[in-house]
Amino acid sequence: MNFWENIDYNQSYLYTNNLSYPNFMQSIYITKSFDKQNNKDLYYLRAYANNNHDLIDQGYLYFTINLKNKESKYIGTYVNPKYRNLGIGSLLLATWIQLCLNNNLEYLCANRKQRKPFLLYLLKTFKFELDNPSLYLTHSKTIYICQNYFNNEKALLFKNNKEKEVFQNCKLFKMDNYLILDSLDNSAQIIDQIIPVLVYKAHDNEATFKHALKIFNQH
Repeated sequence: MNFWENIDYNQSYLYTNNLSYPNFMQSIYITKSFDKQNNKDLYYLRAYANNNHDLIDQGYLYFTINLKNKESKYIGTYVNPKYRNLGIGSLLLATWIQLCLNNNLEYLCANRKQRKPFLLYLLKTFKFELDNPSLYLTHSKTIYICQNYFNNEKALLFKNNKEKEVFQNCKLFKMDNYLILDSLDNSAQIIDQIIPVLVYKAHDNEATFKHALKIFNQH
């Protein structure tokens, strides 16, 4: 029986508790549930801070697997607002990558429905990319990831104004604090670009795993 077959529904399994977080120790658990609407299993990696034996929920990452195709699809991440911008999302992503590649899942990709620009940018830092990166030049939905020169704050710059308006009116924008630029000025630079409606894949597992291990070891 392989690792994935040992995971029962709605049970929490400790993956690691040897992580450090400022002022706390940190643990990650894995759970599995069944999505009746889509008729498939969902797996969750949940991060907790250990405060005097109390587990403080920091957030989770969830994904699907296909054992026949040796594939795992990243669906999304949620981080408790109290713990955002502290590397929890990166840690969860690094854990997912290591967990999959160490347990017979060789093909890693993001769900095509992934629409959060900064999560796609984070995936790119782990060496995920489009099959055809030249699409950034021509696709109407390209979004530029920008960074302020002075405070390193990140912002979005849309190639298409209609796409910007759609994004500003969607639930996703209203649930988070996105900074959107109308144009690029002397205070910011473009550091990357993403297209939310396309599939991002890990094309070089060795490079992806190496970066995941680096992030994991920082904790």
